[in-house]
Amino acid sequence: MSAYVVDKNHIAFLVEAALYANPRSSFFHWINPATGKIGKLHAGDFDEATRVGQMLWDENLRSYNARYGETGGEQEYKHVRSFPRHTPGAVLKAIDGYWYQTCETDDWEKSDAFWFCYALKTSYGREVEGYENAAWEVTG
Repeated sequence: MSAYVVDKNHIAFLVEAALYANPRSSFFHWINPATGKIGKLHAGDFDEATRVGQMLWDENLRSYNARYGETGGEQEYKHVRSFPRHTPGAVLKAIDGYWYQTCETDDWEKSDAFWFCYALKTSYGREVEGYENAAWEVTG
């Protein structure tokens, strides 16, 4: 499996998707059960968006470095809003792309970035066409 460092626009896309994941709420949150840490991202708080984006960026760099035995590449992330409202399909695909590029560490599934992506995927997965009318239980 190969890995690369995603473009900062990819990170911005994910952060923006989280900022506007739930139109009925003013924030997006996730919980990391490995650490008990709760992350929150409030709509319109671009300092917080920068911190979350930096967390995602750092985890992607950490994965890349683990894969290739490197140590460099640290860069600062500053969030700049640049994307319109996201379609569920585009968000789910972007999460999958980020996930694939960021899963090279042994503790990926314990990272805040993993649980951010998991919560975002769950949030947007409910908006995929057919979800609302699908059966809660499939019985045969």
